[in-house]
Amino acid sequence: MRGIIFISDQRLSYAADYLREAGISLTEICCAEDFTSDVSREADTFDFVLLAIRGSDDGTLPLGEEILQLDDFLHRLKADAVVISGVTTPYEQSLPCEYFCFQTDPSFVAGNSKITAEGILKILLDRTPKSLYAYTYDILGAGNVGTRLNILLNRLELPVRLIDARDLPDVMKFADWAESEPADVIINTVPVETITEVIVTQWKKPKIIVDISSREAGTADSVKTKKDITYIPTPPLPGLVAPETAGKLIQEMIIRKMTKS
Repeated sequence: MRGIIFISDQRLSYAADYLREAGISLTEICCAEDFTSDVSREADTFDFVLLAIRGSDDGTLPLGEEILQLDDFLHRLKADAVVISGVTTPYEQSLPCEYFCFQTDPSFVAGNSKITAEGILKILLDRTPKSLYAYTYDILGAGNVGTRLNILLNRLELPVRLIDARDLPDVMKFADWAESEPADVIINTVPVETITEVIVTQWKKPKIIVDISSREAGTADSVKTKKDITYIPTPPLPGLVAPETAGKLIQEMIIRKMTKS
């Protein structure tokens, strides 16, 4: 098996190490200079391509301070190759070969959710001026990350509510939450715009918003700069707190996918 991996952060460096340990022939691209014409010409020899976690919207890929042009390369992959990333885009789905997203692998999602929750705890510790016990907390989204974070904060005996649009046991309905005064700290895990201008104008007290949604999509842009809002976007949290563990999860996910293909 042969793969190519675009190293956008430390998680992928660890993933590359673990993939090599598993006996996979791997080409690592850490900067534009690594993506030579010789590598590009070999497009039809790769069994999988691991893009940066955020994937590609248009065939380009930011790598450090540079932008790689990958459209021609990706369209010359062999028909049974697999392109892999952590965020699905229409461009990736339009490629002539198979596309696979991390988030469709249940084992990866379960493991990644745990270390994402750890990362949120680190953000709270690093970026808030008071003790964690001086605040109340609302978690938007009862998915994998929100549920895991709710467990973690409850174990710390912090006052926390879990909110979701669905009717779930022990979970506050989002429609009710949107019409009430929220907690001091709102942690958004929903990947679409959830904290809107209309909702925020009803709030009477200053709030801290921690938004872990991909590309900061969960909070309206007009909300992020409001006077009484402390808006905290987050970097990729698994890579922040546990890059080696995250890299191992990626390696295991790739092995599962490629042995099934």
